Amino acid sequence: MKLLFSILALAWLTVSPGRHYLQTEDGKPFFWMGNSAWLMPEKLTREDVDLFLDSCRDNGYNVVQVQVCNEVPSVNAYGQKSGTEAYWSLVDYIVGKAADNGIYVAMDCIWGRPVLK
Repeated sequence: MKLLFSILALAWLTVSPGRHYLQTEDGKPFFWMGNSAWLMPEKLTREDVDLFLDSCRDNGYNVVQVQVCNEVPSVNAYGQKSGTEAYWSLVDYIVGKAADNGIYVAMDCIWGRPVLK
């Protein structure tokens, strides 16, 4: 439930009427100041996630681009595979922690290479 409330604290983003930029639900233009952390769910522990996202916030980033799975199956820093609830619990943690820091997560489900195999 905490994850839901964290996400809801962020303004909803929509495409502007002229279709040239993103804007918040109240019409304010949204500048995508993103940082890439493609392998965050696989390489970082919760403590590492905290440090990274706090640093992103402190440096003015408002979006973090994350790839959820790099391989099939993917394995996180705790040895948990992507087919388990424990793996997705870490992904939930990342999204919630980002939202707590005012950061949107641009999520890429999986890298293309495993799909082509």
